[in-house]
Amino acid sequence: MGPSVTFYVLQQKTEREAIHFACQLIEKISKQKLRVALVTGNDNLLNDFDKALWAFKPQSFVTHAMQGEATAAHSQVVLHTANDNIAPLDVWLALADTDNLGLLSFSRIVHIIRNDETVKAKARQHYKYYKDLGVTPETVTI
Repeated sequence: MGPSVTFYVLQQKTEREAIHFACQLIEKISKQKLRVALVTGNDNLLNDFDKALWAFKPQSFVTHAMQGEATAAHSQVVLHTANDNIAPLDVWLALADTDNLGLLSFSRIVHIIRNDETVKAKARQHYKYYKDLGVTPETVTI
């Protein structure tokens, strides 16, 4: 049986709003005691996520670290710019802007798609990739 794949399609257009939604989702996932590999596709977005996770909700802090940091082995969220050297965790999560596809070794794969035609086009390619592998993704409109 393959992974569970979910595409969250947001009404919001900005990357900042997508990051905020991702932080909410990560908070819910971490409460389930699951670990997340967050893949951003570039260093700027990686740094934006790092800052957003630090500031999101001080009362429910989600431990996180950059790939390669000593604390990554014990963090709930490990931030990556690409799929290189990702340790198998529970959930693979990315904004659809990235060219990275979810690693099928994860039990759950999540793509967050903001309301932008270029991003949606890339998400359609990702969706087709999973379908071609025999995995039927779920689409949730937020």
